[in-house]
Amino acid sequence: MFEVVAAAAMMVLGGIGQAGEPDKPATPAEIATARTHADDLIRRAEAINLFDNITGDDGVPRVKHRASGMTCDFSGDDHDYIRVFPQAASRIPRGDDVGCGKRMLNAEHTTYATRYPDRHSAEDDLRAAVAAITQRLPDARPHEGGFPIVSRDGGATVLGALYDVTVGDKPRLTLVLVSRVGDWNLKHRATGDRPAGDAEGGDMMMPLVAGMSFMMSLPGERDRL
Repeated sequence: MFEVVAAAAMMVLGGIGQAGEPDKPATPAEIATARTHADDLIRRAEAINLFDNITGDDGVPRVKHRASGMTCDFSGDDHDYIRVFPQAASRIPRGDDVGCGKRMLNAEHTTYATRYPDRHSAEDDLRAAVAAITQRLPDARPHEGGFPIVSRDGGATVLGALYDVTVGDKPRLTLVLVSRVGDWNLKHRATGDRPAGDAEGGDMMMPLVAGMSFMMSLPGERDRL
């Protein structure tokens, strides 16, 4: 694994998820549509007391989880969702276990924020996620050659694992990224098609985009832009 600076990742992402064209400001109509979309996501999740709509002038639907500070950008389509998980046997209160999902670059992405009563470490989260992957997908094997971990100097430490898997007879990549910020464990899961023929660098696009998305979701990261 190796680190990729945020600036390089921004160049790769160049315009993904924006309402308008890259480098073109969003119109007032696009901004209003994005804000309405974010409001609808919060309402459907019955999370009005848990999430704030922080959609800005870039025209990207965006929300913030009040308790953890996790932010979520959305693609603006029917794949977007917010989930508030019910209180579990571990006695995690409602609102202390939430997730946001979207589809981006032919991959499904979900980001989670959880406050565990027993204070799981990031390493604990990664081990549990890898165990879940290998149990559900017995053919899963670690991706050869490593993959990029997107981070920022002075930012939160991010750990991850990338696996080659087969889903519905189709070769795919599945990724898990984890971090711990304050009392909160943050996690990002992404699964997408593996590029045909494994073109040079092509299989790194999904991990790189997922890593940038995850880093920008971490509490406080947007404030550093």
